[in-house]
Amino acid sequence: MKLIVGANERQVEGYTHHDVLPLEGIDICCEFFDLPKHVEPSSCEEIQMTHVLEHFPMKRTVEVLELLYDLLQDGGKLYIEVPNFHWHAEMILQNPRDRQIVEYAFGGQTDQWDFHYNGFTHEILTEDLIMAGFGIDEMEPASSIMCWASK
Repeated sequence: MKLIVGANERQVEGYTHHDVLPLEGIDICCEFFDLPKHVEPSSCEEIQMTHVLEHFPMKRTVEVLELLYDLLQDGGKLYIEVPNFHWHAEMILQNPRDRQIVEYAFGGQTDQWDFHYNGFTHEILTEDLIMAGFGIDEMEPASSIMCWASK
């Protein structure tokens, strides 16, 4: 299985799509921590989670990553993308009135799920992934941090 966690409206052929909201094209609709009720341990060859991890409280980051680790088969790949808090800090220092940068940092706040509770630099994301058991394959910090990690 190839799984997209927090897919929202993102649809990719060949993937199973999860979201907390019952949107069109969502195959598994549940809260994140209920995923193991729907996905067998070690059953995913790949998991993608784009702009989702920042929506969890800081104290639960490693727990979230450990759940994903458990869903991956040995050698399975995780693609994760999060906003780059270092980039946000640099941008707000350049233009302290840029509300769009602040929105990127704290979420669009369009519903109860669209708030950012956490911020990441590539160093913090690396530490959290390693604590959860992952090996880092590739990491690219830009306005977002894009990372491939392996079980």
